[in-house]
Amino acid sequence: MKRLANVLIGCGLILFMISVPPSKLGLPGAYAATERGTWVTVFGSVARTATATSDVQLVEKRNWKGILFTLNITAASGTPTLDCKVQIRDPITPATFIDITGAAFAQKTGTGTDYLLLYPGTVETANKRVSFVAPGEYRVVCTMAGGTPNMTYTMAASYHK
Repeated sequence: MKRLANVLIGCGLILFMISVPPSKLGLPGAYAATERGTWVTVFGSVARTATATSDVQLVEKRNWKGILFTLNITAASGTPTLDCKVQIRDPITPATFIDITGAAFAQKTGTGTDYLLLYPGTVETANKRVSFVAPGEYRVVCTMAGGTPNMTYTMAASYHK
């Protein structure tokens, strides 16, 4: 693998490894890397006390098939609950966003890291993997509730071929 990486770097293609084994995400077994520059920040690391809606994310036209979302909660106080879901823009009514069925993290109540994969043909697992092609435009809505909720979290998305 090291020799192959050196050859690819010599050709101008730089690879980096994702931190989760592809088999855990339902990606094809041989799939272990993505092109450099495919990570985008959906939410920056900020303490939040209310519902947050991301900016609309545009998936560049590079034949991306899927998206891996990583949610990292680094602080929590009060009795918070956090529910994050992925939505796509309605092509008929562009001002409207539609929930992607199943594309939601399990409810969070404390610190930790979790992953959500949208990838066509993946074996679906509740709150982990959804068989869905990467949309051209999407946003993420994280609804916070509970007694005096306060959570610091970040979310990133990685596009995959």
